[in-house]
Amino acid sequence: MNQAPELATPEADALGDILSLSRAMVAAAEQGDWEAVTAQEQDRRGRIKRYFSQAPVVAASAGLTEAVHTLVALDQRVIELGKARRNQIVDTLRGLGQGSRAVRAYRQAGR
Repeated sequence: MNQAPELATPEADALGDILSLSRAMVAAAEQGDWEAVTAQEQDRRGRIKRYFSQAPVVAASAGLTEAVHTLVALDQRVIELGKARRNQIVDTLRGLGQGSRAVRAYRQAGR
């Protein structure tokens, strides 16, 4: 499931590179390195566009379905990690807002 097509072709190499970038994105997201995720996604997007700008060679298409399923699963993991980080940020901002309101209330009570 996590492998590029077995045939050593330029198409298989390109697809393998796309999968490697996708795995690197997951690893960076797990480490909280969202700048790296963004940079890798920009690189990967260009590679995907180039790869699919032509019909895949029949020999390479044998593993294409499996590779696309793997890409989708990796993307879903990055999205899941992104949502979790977003929720952490929202919680932090809520806490800051509550603290800010508490300080204002304290100051107003002291007048």
